[in-house]
Amino acid sequence: MKNYVSILGLTVIGALSLPQSAEASLISLNPRHFPGTECMKKAGTMGITPHAEIYNAATASNLSVVCPVLKEIPTGGMSGTITYIDQSPNTLWCIAGCDDGTTFQSTTVASTENDAEIHTMSTGVSAPGSDVSFCHFRCTIPPKNSGKASYLIGYSGK
Repeated sequence: MKNYVSILGLTVIGALSLPQSAEASLISLNPRHFPGTECMKKAGTMGITPHAEIYNAATASNLSVVCPVLKEIPTGGMSGTITYIDQSPNTLWCIAGCDDGTTFQSTTVASTENDAEIHTMSTGVSAPGSDVSFCHFRCTIPPKNSGKASYLIGYSGK
């Protein structure tokens, strides 16, 4: 059986079976902060930097990604941050969402700067029920502006 394990932005594929204590140790290496490369592309043209940041490589269309959040406790809502550079006059925005299998609860945040500086947006979402099975960020990164890309550097959630 093949297992897929993501460790600090690297995906290892192979026959890997770890005892629960070892899995917990791997998670504790970096429990809640992830590089942009942990996000999965939904639509658009994604570029990746040598530092595991993602960016929109397109000049005319948005890049949409989903970024899963690892939660220590499967109940309750989620709070988190998105670290980004937005060099576009268009907005880089993210939806923080949690799903309990029946109800989806979400909130939206958007970039407020469009320069070459690193910025952080903070957000949170209430739990839709008592047993949250999946929380994530769904982000839209605008296209390049005069050759300058916008980046999702990393994110965290708890």
